[in-house]
Amino acid sequence: MESGSGPSSPGTAANGRGDESAVAGQDGEEPDRPARDEAIGGSSAVRLVVASTAGVALLAVVGFFVLPLTAFDSATEALIRTLNRRLLLVAVPLAVLVEAILVYAVWRFHGTDRPLPTPENKRLEIGWTLATAAVLLFVAVVSYQVLGSAYVAATPEPERERPADAVTIEIVAEQFNYGVRYPGANASVEDADVIYAPTDRPVYFEVTAEDVLHSVHVPELGLKQDAFPAQWNLIHTRLYEPGDYRLYCAEFCGVGHSQMRATLRVVPPEEYRERVGAIADGGAAVGRNATGIGGNATAVDGNGANASVRSSNPARWDRSVQ
Repeated sequence: MESGSGPSSPGTAANGRGDESAVAGQDGEEPDRPARDEAIGGSSAVRLVVASTAGVALLAVVGFFVLPLTAFDSATEALIRTLNRRLLLVAVPLAVLVEAILVYAVWRFHGTDRPLPTPENKRLEIGWTLATAAVLLFVAVVSYQVLGSAYVAATPEPERERPADAVTIEIVAEQFNYGVRYPGANASVEDADVIYAPTDRPVYFEVTAEDVLHSVHVPELGLKQDAFPAQWNLIHTRLYEPGDYRLYCAEFCGVGHSQMRATLRVVPPEEYRERVGAIADGGAAVGRNATGIGGNATAVDGNGANASVRSSNPARWDRSVQ
């Protein structure tokens, strides 16, 4: 009769339990410990998601009311930079949260040889879904408020109804200079070193090109618009601070592209009227060729030297030939 064929003795059963205990001891945990840890971790994760979402929402609300729109040089710059700051208020805490979770996961589970499946946790799934939806909704709302603004969005129709105190300035780009016309004063500069604009007025820059693709870019004011032949594009803004701002072409347009630049000089409304009136009268103007409509006049450039005069091209400002 073979030994061990009978029923297990109490000692054998005890040894069996001892073996199981030994296995549990080798793992360093009780058999039900992982499930308990997962439950505790899931509850903590839910609280962490809720707290993080509340923190992000608080920062967003603070951003709406604390960050001013008037500490900038133009309305366009104010909208763009304020949007960037508000998005950073959300993006930075979220980035820190994600990195913190990543570091915690590496530290917490780096010594685990036996991967365990993550149990279903509906509260956690609902929590991170709502948090993600809240962040995306915030980004959509604040972005639409800026991208839908007339100060930022390109408007294809420049001949719309405008405020009574609005100022329109036409800019024609060609290789490798800018021509400017002030319709309200019947004044134009064929090759402008300086373009004047008033403060505290709605300003409409109507932009086109004569030959190839150009652009009008004033980075300090947040202004940029492409200039296409046979098409008038619009820049709408309001300027706050007087001063000189760089204006240059941001689209490669030929060998002289790097020299295609001018100065946008923002001045008070009274000075603007005086400057433009002087150009219309054929007086001294900052530019290489200042003319009243229908005539030519010698202008004074930025160094005070007389510049060469060329005939004004009336068709340049005629919308019917564009």
